[in-house]
Amino acid sequence: MSDLPPLWKHQVTAIERAKVLPNFALFHDPGCGKTRTLLEILRHRYNQNKRILRTLIVCPLIVQSNWKEEIAKYTKIPAEKVTKLEGSIVQKAQALRSVSGIAIVNYDAFVSDEFTKAAILWAPEVLILDESHRCKDLKSKRTKNIVKLSLAMVRETYKYLMTGTPVTNSQMDIFSQFYILDGGETFGRSFFAFRAKYFYNANQYSSNRKFPNWIPMKNIDAVLNEKIKSLSSVAKKEDCLDLPPLVRQEVEVTLSPKQAKIYKEMKKDFITFIGDKACSAPLALTKLIRMQQILSGFLKMEDGTIERFDSGRTSVLSELLEGLCGDKRNKVIVWAIFKEDYATIRSVCDRSGIRSVELQGSLSPKQKDANLEAFKTDEGIQCLIASPAAGGIGINIVQAAYSIWFSRSFSYEQDVQATARNYRGGSNVHTSVTRYDLVSRGTLDEVLLDAIKAKKTISENILGIDLNKL
Repeated sequence: MSDLPPLWKHQVTAIERAKVLPNFALFHDPGCGKTRTLLEILRHRYNQNKRILRTLIVCPLIVQSNWKEEIAKYTKIPAEKVTKLEGSIVQKAQALRSVSGIAIVNYDAFVSDEFTKAAILWAPEVLILDESHRCKDLKSKRTKNIVKLSLAMVRETYKYLMTGTPVTNSQMDIFSQFYILDGGETFGRSFFAFRAKYFYNANQYSSNRKFPNWIPMKNIDAVLNEKIKSLSSVAKKEDCLDLPPLVRQEVEVTLSPKQAKIYKEMKKDFITFIGDKACSAPLALTKLIRMQQILSGFLKMEDGTIERFDSGRTSVLSELLEGLCGDKRNKVIVWAIFKEDYATIRSVCDRSGIRSVELQGSLSPKQKDANLEAFKTDEGIQCLIASPAAGGIGINIVQAAYSIWFSRSFSYEQDVQATARNYRGGSNVHTSVTRYDLVSRGTLDEVLLDAIKAKKTISENILGIDLNKL
């Protein structure tokens, strides 16, 4: 293992702190080496116990293979001691029973009570939650079942959280993650008691009291940071990595006349017409989705058909891609959230003679891996058309010095994770990394960017980050 790169200072500090604690959280930005840090902590635990402990790693589906690769790269653990659980729930449960070392499984397995029972009977001695914010909702089935597993683990066991975004929506996100980590030692075992202590219901005395509006108490971020800092390590990439500048640029997009008319009608009346076809949005969430679709240049109608129309976004994307890909050395990631967007972006690339591959949810894992490898290694492929949900976690795409956000969601998690795919350790092969956000002024685009920014502020306050440095 002597040919491996040396550990960074923040990794060494985290490892030394974790050695004396049975439960520990790595709140390290993507690209700061969380996986290797955790593997060094495991090395210590295995050596301490003179054997490979039964270890269950729970992670997003897309990074299961990455864990196997990292274990092979950074440790001497035999390959036969590392099992990626695949197939149906029954097959995963059966495979787990025969594992004598490390088992790697995706979060969705814990939607099943059958797999949860199998995991409890297997009695892991180490539990690792990679991207632990996936367990932020205590009402979800998978979170409840992972809590059951955690509480069933006997003494002399170890639990670790790993995420760069422990808070993606509100400060309440932190409760269930620490409940899993330490069984309630930090924040207690009652979510309602936690909420009553750190939040108040702004609608308690209003006519709208049937719909609670939980507002954080004053100085809650400092209080929560004080509570969690003894059990966690925080690392921001700008503090610990020698990275090139991340340049953020908003590119203004003017709506086409037809697009502006449809958008205005949907915003005002919850309904619009294209020819003799109607599209309505009676619910607020549906309305937001329809408005996003309009900004992308299409709309799903009442009869299920898709209507497309001229979009200023398409022409702006075309100009950007032609400019960036004019230099054949450049590679670009284009992020988008709708499957209709992928077809639009693909057609822009085809018209411009730019070769592209895709990384989105409808593709099989093998297709995703093949496309990703082609983008990384084939100099003729310059554009990766990607979904933040499918390609925004656990992969390294530092070959791209540029990313373009064609469309986006409210998810702070998806935003920060996707940005980290090409802005991480290894990005120093470029003099800078540039992110372009396509924005139509006075529309939902600006609201979405503001919402993501607000969630970023919440997360960084809790983790004790000095916002004045950002």
